[in-house]
Amino acid sequence: MNNIQKGLLTLMVTGIASASFVGCDEDDTFDINSPDWLSSRIDSIADAKANIVESDTVTVELNATDAGAKDYSTAWWTEFSDAVAIPSGKMLTFEFDNYGSGANNWNNWNLCVATNGTRDEEKGYREYFCLRSDMYGWGGNMADDGYVYDAANISSNYAEKAAEAGVEDMWAYFRDKMQGAHTVMKIQHVSAGYCYVTATMTATDGTVLVEEYFQTCSPADDIYAFLVCDASYFDNIEAYLTASEIVITESNPARLELANCPAFITLGDTAYHTGVTAKVYFEDGTSAEVDTLDLSFVAPDLSTTGEKTVTVIYNKTSRGNYSQPVYASYTIAVTDFKAIRIEPVKNVNYFIPTGETEVPVIANSVKVYGISSDDSETVLDNAYVEFSSVNDKGEFSATYQGLSANATVGVTTGCEQFGASDFSTGWWTVFAPDEQVAQGQTVTKTVQIRSDNVENWHCPVVILRNVALGEYAVLRADNYGWGSGYASATPESNWNWDTFKANLDGSVYTIEVTNNGATIDVKMTIIDAAGEEHFQNFIGISTTGDVQPADADDVYVSLTCEASYLVVK
Repeated sequence: MNNIQKGLLTLMVTGIASASFVGCDEDDTFDINSPDWLSSRIDSIADAKANIVESDTVTVELNATDAGAKDYSTAWWTEFSDAVAIPSGKMLTFEFDNYGSGANNWNNWNLCVATNGTRDEEKGYREYFCLRSDMYGWGGNMADDGYVYDAANISSNYAEKAAEAGVEDMWAYFRDKMQGAHTVMKIQHVSAGYCYVTATMTATDGTVLVEEYFQTCSPADDIYAFLVCDASYFDNIEAYLTASEIVITESNPARLELANCPAFITLGDTAYHTGVTAKVYFEDGTSAEVDTLDLSFVAPDLSTTGEKTVTVIYNKTSRGNYSQPVYASYTIAVTDFKAIRIEPVKNVNYFIPTGETEVPVIANSVKVYGISSDDSETVLDNAYVEFSSVNDKGEFSATYQGLSANATVGVTTGCEQFGASDFSTGWWTVFAPDEQVAQGQTVTKTVQIRSDNVENWHCPVVILRNVALGEYAVLRADNYGWGSGYASATPESNWNWDTFKANLDGSVYTIEVTNNGATIDVKMTIIDAAGEEHFQNFIGISTTGDVQPADADDVYVSLTCEASYLVVK
């Protein structure tokens, strides 16, 4: 199992009984120019230290010691344990017996960590994350404040335990062991601004499963934790608070990472560091965002054109004391462009919904060149180019540092849009109409995805179901799926996963669904936003599994999406 403690901000494990902050003496001083993130963490450490009593354990009085229906009928987000506040520097322990329906991996315990326990946004409720017992989760709108969910921070010993038992199907093994498993879940609110979760599940046969996760949270404000049922229930719930087992130590900077560095600057301009952000990585493997006031920039020669190097210096420890410096650099081109030109990517088309007269530019489908006085050309970073929308004639313009150019792209009008244009569409909330696929028939759908390009699954999703809405399969265009008939399918694709997300927005999918009677084939041909052609197929989806068709013609296809929208031709 991975040791995820290395990701916490300069942390070390201590005994619960000691419950003191190591290396945080009363006489410690910090520079008055410490960045905001550091100052707030220093304050939270001092407050927590003042309030901690050695060996304190507080039993939380719960309104209910169980949650969920014992016939496994509890639907998602309808039954919860009590929500418990966790002050900075404290650790909440939930102890309970877990029971799941066994139908799905996620029909076990689920944990939500939020700003309060009301689940009412009008009362300031916002979520940091939801974590499932099957190594899955998602973030909430506290990500807007910089507290971002990161699936890479989940680890477990599930595969290791299944291998020790000689079981090939890890998840079947997991579902079996979770039935009746006594669960001890520790949720630590680390004063440095992290939430650290360790769940230890002891099966009825003594097998011990462990899952861990951590992410950032407010260093000072209370966080709240509660359990969520989903075709599961929890018995004999207990809760108690103790001091956090994790405290802060000193650590020197090891590496500086820069982002949002400007790529070009016009001759005569001096804003060579505008927008630059930085992250420092410390010697113990932890990291933190850096206030730009704590960065020193070595200015390049801006009096001549050409590529220049900007050096950036940071020289503070994780506690804000001065230390040996770390360096990073980026290049910036000083230009004297006389004009720009636009070159649309070949094969890329724009689908315009009925009733609309224009659509946003697909960033990866357009290249903009700066033309210098000697007629040489340089590809510009589109992040620094302003685009107009594309109208129903395919016309649009681009502007860069006062220079403008026009271009035309192909458009397809009269399309139908499903999902919100601001990418706010939630999962399983928007669907294209079901279309029947009779036996021996192939139905073809052509759809353009407009996506935020944030996750692989913000792509088109094909739903195959019968007239009663029983699902044969749900198929994501990122080579993933599920459903009663999916186990027999052969998924295949030729995606380049390094560029898949970046080229989602504007991709055009031609989707062919063939009803063979006992099986269904789905074949997708894709032109992505960069103009590259790909395929994504799911061959041999069974219609003879748990979901039975009324007859051979009882096959229907629909489409859905998440954090994106579909424009269907």
